[in-house]
Amino acid sequence: MKSKRIDKIISFVGKNEKVLDIGTDHAYVPIYLYKSGITTNIIAVDNNDKPLQSAIKNIKKHDLNGKFEVYKSDGVQNVKHLKEIDTIIIAGLGGNTIAKILKGKNKDGEKVKSKLILHPTNHETNLRRALSSLNYKIIDEEIVKEKNINNLIIVAKKTKFSFMLPKNQFLGPKLKNKIFDDENVENYYIKKRDYYWDLYQKSNKNEHLKYHKWAKRLLIDFEITNKNRKKK
Repeated sequence: MKSKRIDKIISFVGKNEKVLDIGTDHAYVPIYLYKSGITTNIIAVDNNDKPLQSAIKNIKKHDLNGKFEVYKSDGVQNVKHLKEIDTIIIAGLGGNTIAKILKGKNKDGEKVKSKLILHPTNHETNLRRALSSLNYKIIDEEIVKEKNINNLIIVAKKTKFSFMLPKNQFLGPKLKNKIFDDENVENYYIKKRDYYWDLYQKSNKNEHLKYHKWAKRLLIDFEITNKNRKKK
């Protein structure tokens, strides 16, 4: 169960915060949180019975039965007292699905306002766009490489007003600056550059060409900066 990805996710959780894990699946994140001593105030939800049964099985396996709440909920729909949640974790879902969840309400009409720790498996541009529209500011972004997969972690907090340029929605306002210090981030953008070039060859869509150019330009700037550093 050891996971660098989950280690990074829980590193953004504050001591004794009340945490809601949406799409808990096997309940790995809540189990990590509890056993790490970060917090015991945890709610784990999923919208399907099968992953919920897996979660309950794993919780029992780790002798944590009854230590935190586990129940069925489509996003935040069945979560009571949503405003009391300090941090919401949504890991391993598509960016569009995460965005839909964040736009939802519970049965009392409460909206999501908590700190967010997100791990989208795709469509991160759409997710960042949604975060901005919901007045969330991205405060950190990380790439965690595990099993040869570059996992993107986004941390965001609610603000009164948020605006994000389209270029930053694609590149990531915090992530793009880490290319100079993190090889995994560099590789992430290389894959983005190549992916959107291949996609453009098939689709001939200007949007795909634009994304390719943005990633390519960032990588060129990175190479130029590195050369200048070496000269010094």
